[in-house]
Amino acid sequence: MGTSLSSTWKNLSDTRRGLVLGTACVVLYLVVLFTLFAIGSAQGADVERMLGVHLDDSAEYIGLAHNLLESGRFLNVVDGSPEYFRTPGYPAFLALVFLVFPPVTIPFFQILFTALAVALIYALGTRYFSRTVGLVAAILYMLDPLVMYASFALVTETLFMALFLGSVYAIGTPSRRVWLPFLIAGVLLGLAVLVRPVALYISPLVACILFAHVRPWSKAVGGMSLFFIALAFVTIPWMARNYTQSGHFTLSSLSTFNVYYYNVPLFEQTRTGVPYQDIRRTFNERIGVNDEMTLRTFEYADVESAITREILLAHPIQYTLFHLYKSGLFLIGSSITATSYHLYVHGINPENPPPIGAQGMLLEGRYGDAFVHTLGNAPKLIERLLWLVAYLGAAYLTIVSLWRRKIMAVWVVCAFLLINAFAVMTGPVSDDTRYRIPAEPFLFLLAAAAGAEILSRLQKRV
Repeated sequence: MGTSLSSTWKNLSDTRRGLVLGTACVVLYLVVLFTLFAIGSAQGADVERMLGVHLDDSAEYIGLAHNLLESGRFLNVVDGSPEYFRTPGYPAFLALVFLVFPPVTIPFFQILFTALAVALIYALGTRYFSRTVGLVAAILYMLDPLVMYASFALVTETLFMALFLGSVYAIGTPSRRVWLPFLIAGVLLGLAVLVRPVALYISPLVACILFAHVRPWSKAVGGMSLFFIALAFVTIPWMARNYTQSGHFTLSSLSTFNVYYYNVPLFEQTRTGVPYQDIRRTFNERIGVNDEMTLRTFEYADVESAITREILLAHPIQYTLFHLYKSGLFLIGSSITATSYHLYVHGINPENPPPIGAQGMLLEGRYGDAFVHTLGNAPKLIERLLWLVAYLGAAYLTIVSLWRRKIMAVWVVCAFLLINAFAVMTGPVSDDTRYRIPAEPFLFLLAAAAGAEILSRLQKRV
């Protein structure tokens, strides 16, 4: 039986293999979804809680979707004013679903997005490395519990990943109409930006993938120009909307608020030992506003930037080291910890995870407790070590690729830079390793390729 399945798999085309992987993902996720819902129901959780309908982010997305359907405008869910913090991509997707289906069906669509992402990871692995590398990376991504969680909850990751990976795949796809892949890649990345603005900052790295496919470089530059034109065509109308209504030509008020509300208070807690909640309260008192929804608007962006600059300019080296340290935690954070917490919040896991982990113990000066806590949980420790090995493998492959100076080294370098870019952009809020999901396909691909490279070298020596 096993031999028959192996033979059948070998005879399949890459397209059909991707379809098989996507189908396997759908089946697995549906089984897990119904199992989790059965467990949650036994704990007394209703469907809305298990979906996270009433959690802050999800509730806002749903409210924005309903506002789109009822008024045709993108309005704040609290007071009906124009919304600037969220971008319209995910609420628009929810609104399209709500036209026909109830909220409970959202996970089924998101599972399809994840299945597409799995197929695209396999396709990327096959294109740049080998079928084995693509298969390993796709399976690792599929089995990550945080990827599963994001497929079931009302969060942006699954839609974002389908669009983002679609752009990365499209830009390197050969076509008789040479310009068409660049155009498609730009449009897809533009849509991804409207789901999560972070995609805008990594667009140059996606564009640089062209140098792995197009020769001479002058043609690659022309393709990049078309890519950025398509990207601008999708995103600029939303930026223009924000400018006409608020005077800020930008995608969102998110960046300024996040640095003010999260990054700087967490840094000050690390530096001074004062709880970040107290530091945040002190900042808010200087502004004269303590409501988070109000602070997220453009109205207070200038004063938030001023407070942020004051702290960062006073301690530039300390903050840089702090940011890099937290970015490093992004790469080795535990999916087990994050998933356990999210399942508890959704009413599926009855056990409330400990309120403080090793990081919190370090902030409190409990270094011995942090050491014992880290070594005392074998599954989480092993997981963190495996993430570290994966990152070191990705770094090793990047160095080897540069040393050999092959054209595909361009893609490897871009992929490695994407991993680190997501880490740095996440920075101080890396405790929620759900934010690592966009980097995982590239981390798994490079790590799997590094393993294949090392194994090949060992076999030659033996």
